[in-house]
Amino acid sequence: MNDINFEHLPSYDDLADAAEELGANTALAEAHGVLVGLACGTAELKFERWYEEVFEPLEEDDNLALRYAGEMQALFDTTLAMLADEGVSFSPMLPDIDAAMSQRASALGEWCRGFAYAVSLSAFDPARTLSQEAQELLGDFAAIASVGHDDDGGEDEDEVELAYSELEEFLTVGVLLIRDELVPLVAATQQTLH
Repeated sequence: MNDINFEHLPSYDDLADAAEELGANTALAEAHGVLVGLACGTAELKFERWYEEVFEPLEEDDNLALRYAGEMQALFDTTLAMLADEGVSFSPMLPDIDAAMSQRASALGEWCRGFAYAVSLSAFDPARTLSQEAQELLGDFAAIASVGHDDDGGEDEDEVELAYSELEEFLTVGVLLIRDELVPLVAATQQTLH
């Protein structure tokens, strides 16, 4: 098994800046959630499909935008490789641990919102095709999408960090379960079309 991760990519903050420069209609975490949701529910996802869903069209003569698009392509490729690796190395693209908890909690919610949105774009009606457990997970993701955190709340930092880590792990496992249910449906649909 390869150790596939985001370490070779620019930092979350740098990628977020690149996404903003590309005219993203959403924050980086949500854009990544959209990517993962599309990857779970789409056969042979192409970069252009995700890019068109999240970013403004590229100007061919804008070298800076083309460079930033290259960084998004690297994020796209890495994410698909993580998911293809049976998800063993999958993790959502979220702010680093040194970011304020309010930023991290907000990004976690944005990621969930993007994922749920993209799953809803798949050719499959989640209410009819996903198991009860997977449907509940999507409901849980919707609840997480509204999560927030006040950095001045006076909570024990270790407890808050543990709760965040548990939510992130829940998210990761939930995504893999949903992916495992959607991938065979996508493959069966592809078989029928060929």
